[in-house]
Amino acid sequence: MNPYELSKPQKKIARTLIDSGLMKEYHNGIMMIDEIIREWKNNKLNNREAYLKIYKKLDRFDDHISNRYNNLSSSKYMFILAHQLSEGLITVDDLDELDEKFRAAVLFLATKRD
Repeated sequence: MNPYELSKPQKKIARTLIDSGLMKEYHNGIMMIDEIIREWKNNKLNNREAYLKIYKKLDRFDDHISNRYNNLSSSKYMFILAHQLSEGLITVDDLDELDEKFRAAVLFLATKRD
């Protein structure tokens, strides 16, 4: 077995971590939209400006989400976890249940992103 290939139980752990990070990404996206809505409510944006700003922000954010998470396969887990770690969506402690070599590879990739 490839040292970076995860067993079935390890894949479940990785997938749970990825889902947790994805939920935080959704939250971040909603908060970005909420900021635009607050600007609109405070009359800093008119209806059209607010709508277009929300649409553009959501469209870009959706592209980001789909590029990262669509067609998710176990061969991408290491890279996705590294991205999530470097962006603060998951923590080093979250990786504790993963295989030592796999965890080390995720940490290495996450530090290379900085």
